[in-house]
Amino acid sequence: MSIRLSNEPERVYEGNIWEQLQRIRTDGRVVAPTAYFMLERLERRQLGTYYHVGDFIAENPRGEYKLVLDAFSHPDFMNWGKMSKGEFVLRDGVYETLPGVVFTNRARINRNYALEETLASREWHVLARRRDFSGEKEWAASLLEQYCRRVVFPEHEQAMGIYLSDASKASRLRAVCVNRLVGRSQFYGRCYLDYDYGRLVGLAPEALEAARMRSFEVCERLSQEPYPILVRERIQKTTDSRLNAERKRVEITSRDPGAIEIERADEKHISLSLLKEKFNKLEQGGKYRGLDEIKKILLSGDEHE
Repeated sequence: MSIRLSNEPERVYEGNIWEQLQRIRTDGRVVAPTAYFMLERLERRQLGTYYHVGDFIAENPRGEYKLVLDAFSHPDFMNWGKMSKGEFVLRDGVYETLPGVVFTNRARINRNYALEETLASREWHVLARRRDFSGEKEWAASLLEQYCRRVVFPEHEQAMGIYLSDASKASRLRAVCVNRLVGRSQFYGRCYLDYDYGRLVGLAPEALEAARMRSFEVCERLSQEPYPILVRERIQKTTDSRLNAERKRVEITSRDPGAIEIERADEKHISLSLLKEKFNKLEQGGKYRGLDEIKKILLSGDEHE
């Protein structure tokens, strides 16, 4: 089935991926790429769900893989191979001629990344459509960094992993899902083309071009604003605060072996010598029976008249 989102020239297609790809082509639309959803999420949309994208994964028996941008929109797509038991199997020799960047090192994938690893990932730079890989159809150069620092890593310490299947016995093409934000925005390239729970966005060609141009405006505007605090920075800040509190406690007890630590909301530390000075008059006046009771009251937090 297809669901019209609004009067804008975009539509969500849900169901069997292969069938929805055919409908998108019949409707004269193109499948929204990964970069489109990066931009959408930067503008605080499409955060809560996953989408299958127009960027496909091509694999061969040697373990190599290619990121083929806008694969289904390619005019020769149907000549590349055929469907067989849910797989789009490539014809002999087609893998080598497919457009796209080749990757050979699988040791780096199938795990989540830290921020710096994501920013250094060639796969993610391809998907963000940097000029090096997209030519005239480039999107904003800072799209990946803005997306990482503003959307994903303020929520997760490790995220945006590239997940693929083991090397196949035959060269094949697989669909790709970009996970929802709560799913760490992973790039999941293990999807059979006959998967029944596909979710794709079909865009009119002019809508895709408008989004590409908007990426420059959005990233330029955001570059003037400070980045939000990252999860790891919040964790470090909490750790530092606890270490400082412990260091302070050790310093106090080392200066005054008789110190008592008052664990209250403000985490103050009060020594016996200070208690003697402050409550000497009260003790002499008979309000308290002695220093031991003062200590007991402070440690318990009870109120006494």
